[in-house]
Amino acid sequence: MSATIDIPGRLEGVALSPDGKTAFVTRHTDESTDGTLFKIDTATRAVVQSVTAEGFPIGLAVSRDGETLYMGNNGANTLSIVDARTLVTREIVPTCEGPLGLALTPDGSKVVVACQFDGNVLVYDTRTKDVAQVRAGERSLFVALSPDGKTAYTTDLLGDYSIAVIDLATTEVTRRIPTGRETAFSIEVADGGRTLFATSGGSEGYQLQKIDIVSGTAQKLTLDSQYAGLLDVAPDGSVVFVLKGDAVDVVDARSLQVIDTVPVPFSSQVVAVAPDSRAAYVTSQASTISVITDITAPTPTPMPPTTGSGSGFGS
Repeated sequence: MSATIDIPGRLEGVALSPDGKTAFVTRHTDESTDGTLFKIDTATRAVVQSVTAEGFPIGLAVSRDGETLYMGNNGANTLSIVDARTLVTREIVPTCEGPLGLALTPDGSKVVVACQFDGNVLVYDTRTKDVAQVRAGERSLFVALSPDGKTAYTTDLLGDYSIAVIDLATTEVTRRIPTGRETAFSIEVADGGRTLFATSGGSEGYQLQKIDIVSGTAQKLTLDSQYAGLLDVAPDGSVVFVLKGDAVDVVDARSLQVIDTVPVPFSSQVVAVAPDSRAAYVTSQASTISVITDITAPTPTPMPPTTGSGSGFGS
């Protein structure tokens, strides 16, 4: 079941507060190089506040105490640090070129930003305000973090068919996990830090990959789609939501089977699952946020997915 929240314009990023009571959404329009940041009450599904945001904002992350919002501004090459209560910008930090994926370590000490135009990944220390960068690929796209906040994983649009593994203490790429002849796109860590879920596209079509971080072996689900977009894993680990343009596949995280497909407006952009795993929010460039509910995963009949050939670690 899904409902909608209508906001005129091309909606992009979305993130939920830790208590699930607030959704933050970014938008851009053709009339301006700037965008808009919206604050939405998830109970009433109403916009309660909005402010102008510079330079095409996309990536969002909320601190564990719910007081600070981090926002990557793709067109301005900056990171905005925003008071989540008032939406007042406290600070603007220069970044690498084209910040896209963004993640905050669980303890809130580091913001990790992947930049799509120069391949760099920026690490911002929220306590000391120090900034470090590492070249992780040709066009770094999205980033996911280990539960202990020590490791980042990033995807690359034009790289060597691998996921970069970054040590956040040294800001160095320590190894690469091959993804076969497939370009990994969106990425999330699950299963207590033992598993990576990634959407990918390449010689085998569009897929959802479930990768064992230690061994590098992958299970692959071929998606019934001409497009594989962003994904998010429910915090309880039960299901994975995969965007497919005008639909969302709900995939059982254990068996890697599609258990539901939910239609959404065309050109879906970002999906974020609520902290209690009971709702997923999907932005669309068709002026709509879709709210998917009743998403408890049933137990499907076990059918093993195909096993990919991308095992072992890269150099």
